[in-house]
Amino acid sequence: MLLQFDQDLLGDVLEVFEYAHAGDCAALKRRDIAGIQELVHIFHWSKSNLIREYTKAVRDSALSSHGPLDPESKLSRWIEWANQQADRLDPLVDS
Repeated sequence: MLLQFDQDLLGDVLEVFEYAHAGDCAALKRRDIAGIQELVHIFHWSKSNLIREYTKAVRDSALSSHGPLDPESKLSRWIEWANQQADRLDPLVDS
């Protein structure tokens, strides 16, 4: 379902950019630009949540297989980095 949402959103964004590339500036009214920006925010929000869900699953899997993670381990550092990237993408998080 998320993949279909992403494809639909990408199609909407590309359609607006195709109008712009074709020189049809009327297609880029302020409300269209604002709408596209909101769609991009939704896209980034969904991607950030997907990253967080994945890192949680990785952490949970490691915990169940190997017990508590060493905070300095390569996996712990990667999880922290990935979550920082999720925060950077998320329009609802000040980063």
